[in-house]
Amino acid sequence: SEHGKISLRREKVLLADILPSALEVAVPAIESGDHTLAVNVPEQPILLDVDKARFIQMVSNVVGNAARYTPKGGRIEVTASCTGNRASIVVSDNGVGIPTEALTHVFERFYRVQDTRTRDVDGGTGVGLAISRAIARAHGGDLTGHSDGPGHGATFALALPTVTS
Repeated sequence: SEHGKISLRREKVLLADILPSALEVAVPAIESGDHTLAVNVPEQPILLDVDKARFIQMVSNVVGNAARYTPKGGRIEVTASCTGNRASIVVSDNGVGIPTEALTHVFERFYRVQDTRTRDVDGGTGVGLAISRAIARAHGGDLTGHSDGPGHGATFALALPTVTS
């Protein structure tokens, strides 16, 4: 199974403490695209039981992906929230968007949305979202994507279970 390949070294960590590290990894992609990054984290502490390195890899993949598929000078928003025992991290951009028929495929390994407007700064292998979804699911969460179509940007929502102290 997908999960079999991912071993987790979990520890309890506050979302507000770990999110900056994940965003830091995506900074080069954001800067090369001259994008604005807006981050919204609620005041309430959100406690997660995660593998820090995997969490950082997962979130930075999604944010870096948004940066790559957004034309220069775009806007990327990262919004965290918590409802009940589910934390949510939503990454939205005003980029090239995703054709409806491609939405189901963006999480497959090596699938690439063919769009001449994207700048593949890292040669985008097309595995980032597949790995990120596998990491989310290994944590008991999920990663889903939505777009209203080409030119309408994209939103990726990461759901993770929260823990009480």
